[in-house]
Amino acid sequence: MSDPSHHSRGRSPEVVVVEVAPEATHHLRATVLRSHLPDPDVDYPADRAPGSFHLGVRDEDRLVAAATFSLEPAPGHPGSPAARLRGMAVDPAHRGLGLGRALLEAAEPRLRAAGVELCWANARTSALGFYEANGFTTEGEEFESVGLPHRVVVRALGT
Repeated sequence: MSDPSHHSRGRSPEVVVVEVAPEATHHLRATVLRSHLPDPDVDYPADRAPGSFHLGVRDEDRLVAAATFSLEPAPGHPGSPAARLRGMAVDPAHRGLGLGRALLEAAEPRLRAAGVELCWANARTSALGFYEANGFTTEGEEFESVGLPHRVVVRALGT
C-alpha cells in the first residue's frame, strides 16, 4: 500500500485491517479530527471499556486510518443493541482508497457476533456523503461538537 498513486490507475491497493491499541489512534485523532483545537483531547472515555475495539490500516509502520467501536446505546433507539463508531480518521494523503469502508467492513462481523444491531456515530456534516455511501442514514437535527457541525448517523447491521 506504499504507493497510493496506483489507485488512480484503476488498481486498488491491498488493504489490511488490523486491531490496534487505543494509543495508536491518538496521532490520527489529533491531526485529522481535532487539529482545529488548541489542546485536543484524543483519549476517549470508552476507549478501554469492555467490548470496545480499535481498528487501523498501516502503510508500512505508520497508521494511516483508524476507527474505534464501543458498545453504547444509539440516540433514539432504546433497547436496540448498538455500537458507537468514533474517531474515524484517514490520513489526507490516503483518502479515496477505500480505507474507511475497509474499517467498517472489518468491524461489522465482530459487532454482529457481539449481538450489535445498530452502528451509529456523531458524524461531521462534511463527512455525511461518506456515511451515506456506506449505508448510514442521517437522523435528528444538526448540532455542534468540538466546534464543528455534526449529525447522528445510524446503520442497521445485516445478519
